[in-house]
Amino acid sequence: MEFAEYISGHDDGAVENLCTVFKADIPDIELHNAGNKLAELFTSIITEAAGAKRKTAVQHKVFNKYLKKAESFYFTKKTLLYAEKPHPFYEMYVCNNISYKKGYSEVTLKDATVPRLDSKYVIIRGNRRPW
Repeated sequence: MEFAEYISGHDDGAVENLCTVFKADIPDIELHNAGNKLAELFTSIITEAAGAKRKTAVQHKVFNKYLKKAESFYFTKKTLLYAEKPHPFYEMYVCNNISYKKGYSEVTLKDATVPRLDSKYVIIRGNRRPW
């Protein structure tokens, strides 16, 4: 209401200019209703933005919950050696070497771990046999 009153408090020329500028967004805007129509438009924009922010926050919360569950599921595993209770995966994991082509030469990364792969996008495919 205060915003509508603020707009109405301006001279007719200024309000007419606002009507011209916002005509594409508010087809029925006129001199007598400009304050109310602009207030409605801004209210809808702010409400939509606030809803999007809440939705994003909820999505992040759900995704973080999923990541926690996935981490706890994959962090420990039962194996033939540790059949009775799950054992931490990284206590059993043995790093491998990865060979790849860089230009015309082949490069070998020894004891490859995720942090040591120095690329944003990595695809590891197949198992190259040394024989």
